[in-house]
Amino acid sequence: MRKLILAAGMALALSGTPGAFAQELSSTPLTHFTADNVTALLTKIGAQNVSSAKDTDGITTIAFEASGQKFRGMLLVCKQQPNCLGLLLGVAVAAEGGTFSAEIVNSFNGSAPFGKAYRSKDGTAVVLFRYVIADYGILEANVASNVANFTGMPAAFARHLSSQTIASIQDGKPATVNLTSTMSATAAAAEAKASITAKAAKAVALKLPAAPEHGELTSFLETFAKDPAYKISK
Repeated sequence: MRKLILAAGMALALSGTPGAFAQELSSTPLTHFTADNVTALLTKIGAQNVSSAKDTDGITTIAFEASGQKFRGMLLVCKQQPNCLGLLLGVAVAAEGGTFSAEIVNSFNGSAPFGKAYRSKDGTAVVLFRYVIADYGILEANVASNVANFTGMPAAFARHLSSQTIASIQDGKPATVNLTSTMSATAAAAEAKASITAKAAKAVALKLPAAPEHGELTSFLETFAKDPAYKISK
């Protein structure tokens, strides 16, 4: 069995809620994300070593630390520089000498309502991420809560791994988990189809503003996967 080497107390001082910082956070909604307002907010809520830089494609990346651990953010959907509508928070976990199976990632996603895990194309890393959008305005306290919860994701992923039955994570062999269900595959598929059909009918009547720009994140998540901050170790 292998485990994630993680420092205790992953969350920021907010611990998921703005509580004691309420008076320091602005009540004016942020309509866009910029390197300046994101780094200022991260510093305000207790992140350390906050910095920002642009890559060769002109995309702004913001690095910061919480409890000595490194995290990154990326500003996306920038219709008018330097204003951006999307903030992608991501941190990678790597499997030393092995790969993560799709089952492990899928089971985590099924149990984690706040953030999600993305399995890199080669399976050697899992990117834990949270995508925050500023469309129509978002309060600083909301962003702070998103960041604080996000910094707790590696610990949540570690707990999930420890709860699974891992068969192997050796060279060239993907880690696997035993998943059981009292429902047959055919029955489960029929139930899922019925549920989707019912929800689709109701969704037709909804009139929501379209935001197609917040779509494909795969290429950006792959960039996170190339620089893992955490590793699986014996």
